Amino acid sequence: MRSQIYRSAFTLIELLVVIAIIALLVAILLPALGQAKHSAKLAQNLANLKTLGSGNAAYAADFKDKFPSFTWKGNVQYQVTSGFSGGAYTTTPMSAGNDVAAAALQATDILRRRATPDWLDCPVPPNWIPHVRNSHLVMIDYLAARLPEPIVVSPFDRRLLEYASDPLRYRQSDTADPGSPIAFTRPYSSSYQSVTSLYAPDRFTVDGGSLTQGSSQGFYFYNAGSSSRYRLGNRPLSSCASPAQKVLYMEDVGRHQSAKQQYYFTHPSAISCVAMVDASSRMIATRDITPGAYWAASNSQPKQPVFIDFDPSGTNASLWPGSDFTQPGRHRWTFKGMQGIDVGGIEPQR
Repeated sequence: MRSQIYRSAFTLIELLVVIAIIALLVAILLPALGQAKHSAKLAQNLANLKTLGSGNAAYAADFKDKFPSFTWKGNVQYQVTSGFSGGAYTTTPMSAGNDVAAAALQATDILRRRATPDWLDCPVPPNWIPHVRNSHLVMIDYLAARLPEPIVVSPFDRRLLEYASDPLRYRQSDTADPGSPIAFTRPYSSSYQSVTSLYAPDRFTVDGGSLTQGSSQGFYFYNAGSSSRYRLGNRPLSSCASPAQKVLYMEDVGRHQSAKQQYYFTHPSAISCVAMVDASSRMIATRDITPGAYWAASNSQPKQPVFIDFDPSGTNASLWPGSDFTQPGRHRWTFKGMQGIDVGGIEPQR
């Protein structure tokens, strides 16, 4: 007598039930996984800023209490990296006519020595104030690190991560802003900017020296003054009156709101990450930061509020929904500079 073997199989209804259960589990788990991924990125972002803050303190300890900033001066001859031969860099003597141009020369020298792939023919960008967005180059040189360097790039900064993934391509041409004189340096730039008081004097000088915001967020105007007394850099760490309340490094894009929308850092809804002078790092809402202002040359003159007109052209359009673009300069332009405060108090009137 032959026995029959019956093979069981899912019915269509059972299969649909299994698929529905799997879909339900995925729907439950995906938000949790997404939140975990976001939390990991946020922790890395804050760790990057804390590392920069700690590096700032170490730099000051090694360089007579100074904040990291460009040190080359105008009308002084320096040996600028120009090639590589016999296992060592070769140099060419060069000088610049003023301090800002000398800082651009120093920044270029750092890029030539620290960029990967090697970039020994990196040109000196014209009309460049490297302090504004590239003070991190001084820190990278101090740490003897290579560029692109992960600690200066936010894990939320998709555009810069793309640049850093293929520096050779993006340093040759920048499709986001091909007209910019420094577009080709972007693969080696940073998501974190040093605030102006790290490198600029706290107040204007009586001979016209000043650093001010231009017509939009991307432009600055520098005037050394008739006697060249208003100089950038060489600021002492000990000049900070309230290290725990003074921002040192900042993101200029708020990426940490509950919504997916990113905002320019002056937007009332923006929440961004910062490093304080005391080497702590935190998330901070724009609405909790004092407005910011220029400190005049004389105490008899009132402060000048700083307002930034956000230019939403091109790929930046999504950073400012709506039509109200003019906002206070906030921690980028702390009133009284290193003597002032950004959080946890009221901005003084004079």
